[in-house]
Amino acid sequence: MDASVHSTFASRYVRTSLPRFKMGENSIPKEAAYQIINDELMLDGNPRLNLASFVTTWMEPECDKLIMASINKNYVDMDEYPVTTELQNRCVNMIAHLFNAPLEDSEPAVGVGTVGSSEAIMLAGLAFKRKWQNRRKSEGKSCENPNIVTGANVQVCWEKFARYFEVELKEVKLRDGYYVMDPEKAAEMVDENTICVAAILGSTLNGEFEDVKRLNDLLVEKNAETGWDTPIHVDAASGGFIAPFLYPELVWDFRLSLVKSINVSGHKYGLVYAGIGWIIWRSKEDLPEELIFHINYLGADQPTFTLNFSKGSSQVIAQYYQLIRLGYEGYRNVMENCRDNMMVLKDGLEKTERFEIVSKDEGVPLVAFTLKDHNNFNEFQISDMLKRHGWIIPAYTMPPDAEHVTVLRVVIREDFSRTFAERLVIDITRVIHELDLVPSRVVSTNTITVTGGEEDADNDGTVTIANQSVLETQRKITTAWKKFVMNRKKTNGVC
Repeated sequence: MDASVHSTFASRYVRTSLPRFKMGENSIPKEAAYQIINDELMLDGNPRLNLASFVTTWMEPECDKLIMASINKNYVDMDEYPVTTELQNRCVNMIAHLFNAPLEDSEPAVGVGTVGSSEAIMLAGLAFKRKWQNRRKSEGKSCENPNIVTGANVQVCWEKFARYFEVELKEVKLRDGYYVMDPEKAAEMVDENTICVAAILGSTLNGEFEDVKRLNDLLVEKNAETGWDTPIHVDAASGGFIAPFLYPELVWDFRLSLVKSINVSGHKYGLVYAGIGWIIWRSKEDLPEELIFHINYLGADQPTFTLNFSKGSSQVIAQYYQLIRLGYEGYRNVMENCRDNMMVLKDGLEKTERFEIVSKDEGVPLVAFTLKDHNNFNEFQISDMLKRHGWIIPAYTMPPDAEHVTVLRVVIREDFSRTFAERLVIDITRVIHELDLVPSRVVSTNTITVTGGEEDADNDGTVTIANQSVLETQRKITTAWKKFVMNRKKTNGVC
């Protein structure tokens, strides 16, 4: 009998368990394979309700078509796909001009498309390390113990670079009310082994832009005093496609003499699906020639400077689509709309009188907020209960020395509408009301009961914090709940 007349769900392939960690002995029908995978994926969260992520979750249908039409092109085959290579070069030049690179009219920009800002940062770091090594060798000095100065709020990709490529990461600690790198302290930490200072245009913690101009001025003075040549890299993963359109008067880019390279994520506010980043250098002198590889076995000579080799062309083409489709005016409209919706959410949260806003109005369009009163519940509980309404909102602790502060963060993307903002305020208000009705987990004797068997808890699951100050109490509660969340394998994190 023809198997096609049977319902997919009545077939043995979806009625019995299939091997999960080994390949099956036999093939299964394509319809069954599709249905099995599709059904499991239904249990994932809704990407558009994932407000933890900065990554684009919606594009126009026309761009979706271009992505699917080019999904089988390997970008590295430049000789076979010369138009795709040309589109990538156009993107590099458009972004370089957007960042005010000092280029002559006919001078090509120096940069490359990457899988994301993580790869871009690796490439920038390698260029700085090699430049520093070359200079030290020419001066007859040791090339050991290179370091990078950053704020403690940097993304994990900087820690990866430091560990993978044996560079010390010197972090400027944060403090209460100031959650980005202090440029004065950063300049003080610079020494002769510093290959660069990394500034962030759009901290993932609270969206704030670091003061790159102040950092540049301080390093110009220090370089003049010491004879060093310490440069700046700007990690503009989140803010690089925001500042030029919302804050064109803000000086943070190649207009500053010590800014030698900038990375930006096309898959964040560049408005492209995940898988594309960009690294732009100020000039060709800032990218050591020995780091560039030349290959010819795919056709013509092809210069390349990437950590990976093969990758899809789709996101490069999608980036070009967005740049020519939206133009300056279109990007400005999108960013202004994101900022307006951010203000709707911020105003709604402030009206509850339950939260303190720790994000800034100028910066990445996001709202980071913390509870004013932690006596009855905390941010982790709010995050957990909001999942019942479909929202994915991270709760996390700040880096040292502000780790006692716990924050909720909502990232406003292009597809986060005003209706969404208003609905989220309603749901957060409902969750707070529900938590108000739950017996307090923090009792009058200054003890917190957390089930789950934390390492520093009493045998009955109670963490005693008697005779502690308010600040110490909040730190103890935050630590206990953080461990509780980790034991439950929650995945809320900083994205």
